[in-house]
Amino acid sequence: MQISSIRLFIELAKVGSFTRTAEHFNLSKSNVSKQIHSLENELGVRLLQRTSRTVRLTEEGKHYLERAIELEKMFDDVQGLFRRKEDQIQGKVTVGMSQIIAEQIFLPNFAEFCKRYPNIEIELNSQDRYIDLINEGVDCFIRTGELKDSNLVYRPLGRLRRLTCATPDYLEKHGVPQSLDDLSQHKLIQFSPNPKGFEYVKNNQTLYLPMPSTFSTNSGQTLIKAGERGLGIIQITELAVNTQLKQGKLLEILPNVSLKPIELSLLYPNRKNIPQRVQAVMNWLQDIVGESVMK
Repeated sequence: MQISSIRLFIELAKVGSFTRTAEHFNLSKSNVSKQIHSLENELGVRLLQRTSRTVRLTEEGKHYLERAIELEKMFDDVQGLFRRKEDQIQGKVTVGMSQIIAEQIFLPNFAEFCKRYPNIEIELNSQDRYIDLINEGVDCFIRTGELKDSNLVYRPLGRLRRLTCATPDYLEKHGVPQSLDDLSQHKLIQFSPNPKGFEYVKNNQTLYLPMPSTFSTNSGQTLIKAGERGLGIIQITELAVNTQLKQGKLLEILPNVSLKPIELSLLYPNRKNIPQRVQAVMNWLQDIVGESVMK
């Protein structure tokens, strides 16, 4: 016995019409008739007395209607245990993201999240490394970069614009490069694990220009700090150095040299039976990240 058939029967008893019941549930009249007939066969009694113009409840149908209404309410109450209103959703959700995204997007919006979902606790894992969601017990993770052979489910969030920049003092000392040819007189701080040179896009192809380098790092924060100390030119997302650019601590150079944007994706282990607290956090992350990135 399915709850959908019970709901059909309750509505049919209420309106007394197969046609109107079918319209209410956006079903065909024959589909409704078939489900009611199956319900009667399962119960072993006739619930309805049908004529060409009317539909009336039998005595058995009247008794069953009372219990059917109780069953529907019980079912809705049970469903409600796991489908709460926003301020009633509770529990802990473990989220992973880079430190830069945590500082620039997550934290500035978190107070508003707490007002909306006061009973959800977020455990934040903000590290610039790959996270094994399943083995590390992470509910969802904002992945930076292209997805390669991922067995996880994901939602595309957008792209981060990248740029080239350096400090005013560095540029005063070494000059402001006007073209790629000028970069031979400059130092580049590389972002590992795959430093290949100065990156640029030409004819939709990513190319690398060899140039002198001071050192390389696999930390986005270290890259920024090195750039702020005037140790060389850095290539990084605009989001990561937005504050430094506004304060004049870093200046964008070679604005006409395009860089490949960085893809952002929200990864999670499974698309089925996602707890309501996790779904709420993922929807919120998708909204706040979407407001800060390129589409």
